[in-house]
Amino acid sequence: MRLKDSQGSRCNRDAGASPLFPPVHLDQESAEAFVQAIVYRSPRLYDLPQSRWSYQGLRQVCPWLRPLTDAGICQVLSRLEVCYTRGHVYVHSPDQQYVRKLVRILRAYREALAQPERIVFLFEDEHTFCRNATQAPWYAGVGAAAQQARLYAGYDSSRRIAGCLNPVSGELITLQRNHFPAEIFAKFLAFVEEQYPQAETIYIALDNWPVHFDDLVLRSLDARQSRIRLLSLPTYAPWTNPIEKVWRKFNQEVAHMHPFSSNWKGLRQTVDTWFEQWREGSQDLLKYVGLAQGYNPLKAVSPYS
Repeated sequence: MRLKDSQGSRCNRDAGASPLFPPVHLDQESAEAFVQAIVYRSPRLYDLPQSRWSYQGLRQVCPWLRPLTDAGICQVLSRLEVCYTRGHVYVHSPDQQYVRKLVRILRAYREALAQPERIVFLFEDEHTFCRNATQAPWYAGVGAAAQQARLYAGYDSSRRIAGCLNPVSGELITLQRNHFPAEIFAKFLAFVEEQYPQAETIYIALDNWPVHFDDLVLRSLDARQSRIRLLSLPTYAPWTNPIEKVWRKFNQEVAHMHPFSSNWKGLRQTVDTWFEQWREGSQDLLKYVGLAQGYNPLKAVSPYS
C-alpha cells in the first residue's frame, strides 16, 4: 500500500524513514478515522486539562506524533483532512421535563382520538413570511442564468401567521396579523375556540414563547371560563411539533422565489388562499407532516433530552 506525502512523492507504509505518515496504520482511511475520533472530542475525555486541542496535547494522546515538529503534525492533519476551523455559538438547554411533557401531550392526543366529539387536540405555532422572496433552488437550462429572487426596492414588509393543526382531522386554522403580542394572541385563542362549539375540552400544545403563557393570555382564558387547556411542549424541541412541517410546505410552495415582491396585497391574498385549502381538513396534509400513522414522539426521543 503506497500513500502520497505532502510533496506528492510516495512512501511505503512499512518505510519507517518517513515520519509524516504513521506506519502503524494500514491505509489513509483508517488513519483519518483514528485521528478524527480524537480531535472531534474534548481533550478532557483524554485526561488533558484543556478545552481545545493543541499539538502538545495530540503528542500525548498519539505516541506516533511525538517525534514530529508542530509543522510536521500540521502536515499530517492536512493530509488526513482535519482542519483547524472557527467554532460557532451554540446554546443547548435540555428540558428536564422533556418526557413528562410529552407524556401529558400524548395522553391529550389519545383522548381526542377516542372522543373526537368531546375532546379536541391541536398543535399551535407562528410563522413569518416577507414581501421579498426567499432564495431557493429553481430549474434552469444548463449554462443558463438562474431564476431571480426579486427584491422590493423599498421596505421589506413582513407578516406573522398563527396556526393550529388538528392531528386527528387535518384541519388547519390560521390567522394573519402584523404582530402577535399577548393581546392579539389571546384573541386568536378565542377565535380557535369558536371553531369547536361542541367540544368540552380543547387541548393546545405549543412551545414556550413567553407570549403563549403571558399573564394577560391566562387571565383572558380564565375570565371567559375557556375550554382551552394549554400544554407546554419541551423547550428547544421543534421536532415534537408537527405544525413546523406545515411551515416548511408553505415555504416550498409559496414563500420561496415568489413573484409578489412588488405586490404586497397580492402576496397576502395568495397566502390566505393557500392556507384556506387546508381549513376543512386533509389527510394529505397529515401524511406530509408525518401524522398519517398517528403521533407518538416518545418512539424517537431526542438524544439531547
